Amino acid sequence: FTARARVVGKGAPAESTSSYLSGLLLGADVAATPGLLGAGAFDSLVLLGDARLCGLYNRALRAHGRDAEIFDGEAAAVAGLFALYQMGRPA
Repeated sequence: FTARARVVGKGAPAESTSSYLSGLLLGADVAATPGLLGAGAFDSLVLLGDARLCGLYNRALRAHGRDAEIFDGEAAAVAGLFALYQMGRPA
C-alpha cells in the first residue's frame, strides 16, 4: 500500500516504485537474516551473487554495523560445476 501511496499522495514518480519495493525487501532481508542464521555480531557474512545487488545488500548491512565479503555468483557457479565435473572423471 505504501508504494502506491508514495506515487498518488506524495508525488513520487511511478518509475521509482520498483526501486522502493526492492529497498523494502532488501531491508527486511538484512534485518531478519542474521538472526535466522544464528549469526553473531562478530561472525563474518558472505554475499554470493550479482555484484550490483550484493553491493546494495552490503551497503544495508554496513548501515546496521555489519560487513560482508562479496563473491561473484556466476564465477562461483562455474567453479562449482567444474569441480563436480572433475569429481566425476575417472582417475
